[in-house]
Amino acid sequence: MVSSDLSLVVQMERIAEEPSLPLRHRGYVEYALGKAFADLGDYQSAMIRYDAANREIREQKLGRTEFDVTVYRKDADFAIRNMDGDFFDRFQHAGLPDELPVFVVGMMRSGTTLVEQILSSHGEIGAAGEQRFWSEQRGAIFGDAFDPNHLRGVTANYLKILGAIAPGKSRVVDKLPENYAHLGLIHAALPNARIIHVRRHPIDTCLSIWTTPNSSRVPWTNEKRDIVFVFKEYLRIMQHWRGLIRSDRLLEIDYEVLVTDPERVSRQLIEFCGLPWDDRCLHPEKNERAVATPSDWQVRQPIYRTAMERWRQYEPWLGEFVELSEMGAL
Repeated sequence: MVSSDLSLVVQMERIAEEPSLPLRHRGYVEYALGKAFADLGDYQSAMIRYDAANREIREQKLGRTEFDVTVYRKDADFAIRNMDGDFFDRFQHAGLPDELPVFVVGMMRSGTTLVEQILSSHGEIGAAGEQRFWSEQRGAIFGDAFDPNHLRGVTANYLKILGAIAPGKSRVVDKLPENYAHLGLIHAALPNARIIHVRRHPIDTCLSIWTTPNSSRVPWTNEKRDIVFVFKEYLRIMQHWRGLIRSDRLLEIDYEVLVTDPERVSRQLIEFCGLPWDDRCLHPEKNERAVATPSDWQVRQPIYRTAMERWRQYEPWLGEFVELSEMGAL
């Protein structure tokens, strides 16, 4: 650590300890200190600061309120119980055959934004960002009983939204990671739509959530045990969809393979979308579309591998994240 680095860190520490500093601002200063210590190779101090950042942000977001794991589990149970093989047999013609949407899903911080950038670099593919359409419509679609006519009307409205966002495109990417919870509904509504599931090493994924500031009010991102719980629920529901959605409509890729062999995986993605290859997909960092997620600065860089197995640097201080170690790479 050179003297200028030490001086800067000392200044940041003084700011973090200022009593008048609002919780949210203190949390972001703690994130910055975590990044500073990580850049200096002091991963123990980095984790101490990241832990402090999450405490501050959690208090600012939720106060004394606890994340309700029971409600979260019930939502997954509802989807698994109601959208099974029998459901798809009975309502296989309920949706619309349009191929416009391409859904990119996965856990937060798994690489979904990178995939979106690769896809939307293609001349025939537009990007709709993160559309919360299906999570907002689920209750109305099911109501007292599932109504195929209502589903078709809702789906037609969704296609109009995508068409207006990216007029003239053959495909439009809807990249909302948590849409993994709604894939049964999405597949029923749009049986010809492509779904791309991005997977990443469990602990790398959770550690990235822990060490990345996020301004959204997602209630489970600032407590390690809650992140682990949500990750396990994500695995459970994806296992369910995997047995129901055809392989020509569900493509699963691994972040680690993508960053190691980007051309092969990028070509696989474009082929899956049913489009001819476009060399621009090899340079997603040149894609000028706006990115409204914490990955904004990362996707402006050429594809890199340095985020692989990052968790090993923090291994002694992972806390509850070690529960995921036996899962390895999924």
